[in-house]
Amino acid sequence: MCNLEKTMPPSFFDTMEHLIIHLPYEALTAGPVFYRWMYRFERFLGELKKKVTNKAHVEASICQAYLQQEISTFSSFYFERDV
Repeated sequence: MCNLEKTMPPSFFDTMEHLIIHLPYEALTAGPVFYRWMYRFERFLGELKKKVTNKAHVEASICQAYLQQEISTFSSFYFERDV
């Protein structure tokens, strides 16, 4: 970092250049990024949020939609396609 600071002007360093400095340390301490990445869970929560139909009872609405999806998914394994 010190060598970069000597050769580059201060306006060069923004957030992205600063994050690159921490990448090797993060890779060594935490391993690959997909083991600690939250994108999968954020997408799942976004899908649940789309299922809200009754804003007065948000949790019940999400539970009902989730159960309906789970039941239809698992029941599709046991029925033939033309039923």
